[in-house]
Parts: sequence; C-alpha cells; structure tokens
Amino acid sequence: MPLVPPVCPKDATTELLSVSLEDISMLQCPVCEGHWLYYGDLETLAEHHGEHVQTVAVGTAQAVKGTRHCPIDATLLDVRTFSDHRDIQVDQCPQCRGIWLDHDELENVLAASSVATPEHQPTLGQQAMLFVYALTKHPPFY
Repeated sequence: MPLVPPVCPKDATTELLSVSLEDISMLQCPVCEGHWLYYGDLETLAEHHGEHVQTVAVGTAQAVKGTRHCPIDATLLDVRTFSDHRDIQVDQCPQCRGIWLDHDELENVLAASSVATPEHQPTLGQQAMLFVYALTKHPPFY
C-alpha cells in the first residue's frame, strides 16, 4: 500500500508530484528534482521496444542497504552501483523494485543512453528509462 502522499526519499518530507516523460509515468520531487520510476512501467517499455534495446554493459554490480525509504511501500532502498557506469548510482526498492534517481543521476543516465535513432525506435527519454531497466533488471547480490 503506497504512503499517502508519497514523499521524496532524499528529504523524507517533500510530497512527490505525478509527471510523465514521453508517456512514461513517474513521480518527481519539486525541490531536488529527483525521479521515482515504477519498475512495472520500465518492464512494459522494455517489452514494447525489445527489438531496439541495446545490451547495456553493467560490469560488476553491487548493492548495499541505503538510508532512504521507498515512497510507495516505505521499504529501505538498496543503493546499486555499477563498475561500467561509475557515475550512475540508483536507489532501488527490494520490495516493489521501483527506482529512485537523484537529479544528477538522471542526467548521467541520459548522457550514457543517448544515441541517434530512427523514428521507429525509442525516444531519448525512453532510451534512458530502458537503460535504467537494463541496469536494474537483475536482483542485487550482497
């Protein structure tokens, strides 16, 4: 059951706002500009664009328990890091698998996933979400 209202994992007080990026639903903090991504929406996006999804090199992925809480179910988030993408760190809920990206992390994801694509392929925003999905689709190992 979601917290009412969902609050920013970073400051634990600011109410998150519902937004969409190219038809991808997410929550955004109006203060820190971080984003909460629903894992089910990322899975659906990956299924829809499966033939256009490039393999993402993850390298060694590590996870540790963080200090932030999931805005949906209040579970303590895991902090995931990736050896092939040292500038990207994501907080992921082990329960609902939702993903929190701080503002600078989202910018790093957009930079890492930006490639020129024909019209029928995913948009830049969709590519970024697919990139995050590829990084986080395997459960973390401690």
